[in-house]
Amino acid sequence: MSRSSLPARALWRIESDLAAAPSLTDLAKRLGVSRFHLTRAFGLTYGVPVARYLRGRLLTEAARALAEGRESVTGAGLMAAYDSAEGFSRAFRARFGRAPSSIRSLTDLETLDLQEPLIVTIDPQPAPDPRIEEIGPITLIGMSERFAMDTRAAIPGFWTKVADHIGHRMQGRETFSVCSDFSEDGSFAYMVAIEDDGGDRDSLQVFTLPAGTWAGFPHFGDASTFPATWAAIFADWAPKSDREIGEGPEYERYEPDYDPSTAGGAVIWVPLKN
Repeated sequence: MSRSSLPARALWRIESDLAAAPSLTDLAKRLGVSRFHLTRAFGLTYGVPVARYLRGRLLTEAARALAEGRESVTGAGLMAAYDSAEGFSRAFRARFGRAPSSIRSLTDLETLDLQEPLIVTIDPQPAPDPRIEEIGPITLIGMSERFAMDTRAAIPGFWTKVADHIGHRMQGRETFSVCSDFSEDGSFAYMVAIEDDGGDRDSLQVFTLPAGTWAGFPHFGDASTFPATWAAIFADWAPKSDREIGEGPEYERYEPDYDPSTAGGAVIWVPLKN
């Protein structure tokens, strides 16, 4: 499998090593990347956090072992990498809404939200060539909410909410969207902002993009294709680059006349480790 398809290699490794119940740390180490990089690349490509997928696959196979009578609750818990039956039972109930002891036949599986194997995708599209710049700090003001990989489709609606509040201050100016405070469950803080102009900050949040080295990737599509460019950065460019993406905030920067329905007019910026 090509070096450029990190998410596909991660998926193949999870399914190949599932019986050994690999941890996220072990998986990232075997793939030669950080936990953060793996989490971002996998989530951007498949729309589900790698930690949740791995946990879901382990619990699904444990449920099958229980339904087929191959394992006791304790044995199924060990299959899913839980050292105690109590911890396994809590995780099982959180995932499926039922106690593991209630799974006694294959028909019981029909009521469970099983995590079946994802299909390995083709290699990601090539990432656009970035420009490397020293930038910042930049102080922003705006509004933010928390999203997850499976709720990010609601982000356009959040833009409408922000525009209703500060749209008059966004007109004719560069705007920003900032992703920060990433969690391994795939959630992140998302802020729509403008550069601080010294005006009224009432009810607005303040966020400072730190000074540092940044890679800027031009986005050539319309707004609907941003996920593909993001995925290309983490799944295509990062594995092949001699520069390592940092774990700080990432942002999109839009030109003053940016139109989300037309191509171009925006750059994706990711921090680089020195």
